[in-house]
Amino acid sequence: MRALFTGVLMACWAAMAAAAPVDPAQRDAALAVYASWNKAIAAGKLNDALAFRTAGLRTRIAPDIKTAAQRKNVTEMLKSMVPGTIEVLHVSQAKDGKLTLYTVVGMVVPPGPRRQGMPPPGTKLQAELSLDFLREGGVWKFDNQTWGMDPSKVKPCTASFAGMDAFEERDNLSMGGQIRRVSFAADHTLVVIRMFDEENCVFLPSRARLGELGFNADTLEPYAIIELGAWPHRSDKQAVWAETLKVVEAD
Repeated sequence: MRALFTGVLMACWAAMAAAAPVDPAQRDAALAVYASWNKAIAAGKLNDALAFRTAGLRTRIAPDIKTAAQRKNVTEMLKSMVPGTIEVLHVSQAKDGKLTLYTVVGMVVPPGPRRQGMPPPGTKLQAELSLDFLREGGVWKFDNQTWGMDPSKVKPCTASFAGMDAFEERDNLSMGGQIRRVSFAADHTLVVIRMFDEENCVFLPSRARLGELGFNADTLEPYAIIELGAWPHRSDKQAVWAETLKVVEAD
């Protein structure tokens, strides 16, 4: 059966072009918009801050800021979300032009009464945060933001490749996730993906073998989404051998 895996692999892998890198100037322009938003929010100037958001976002938030009390509550909530530090890990751009910055931010819970679901004031926090930007009127506008978990709380995968016998050949497990890192070795490729609060180690043939199979290994880029069918590792629940794999292009 193991002699058949190459055929199965080829049947489900499609070659794709690697994504073009994003112009650093566009990244910096988007970051400047985010900084301006945060500065206005920190100063309590909600109207000024909303000028940096997309028209769609302003429409969505309008029902929540009709009264003075609502505006005060929203402003205070947004103040608590202003980061003290930001590190950009990756930038991607979708076919529709949307620019996404994947970041890790650091912040300190502001003083005052403890908010429900929040740690005590003064607590230092870090979190993953993705920031979406759209072009409106020829300039970048801040659209959605998606908060993630503290990256230090993610359970890492630590598996090493010990040959095909380490995997259980049976019906494929269907899974998928966002690539976080990739490494190439003489006898295998390792793709580490994020699934919720843990990493999974996905093992593939070597880069050279992938090329022979007609697969462009350059498409295995951090933050790309992959879908796969896999054989599970016999002893490590966070490791698999990919029998089928698809790199999902950004919309």
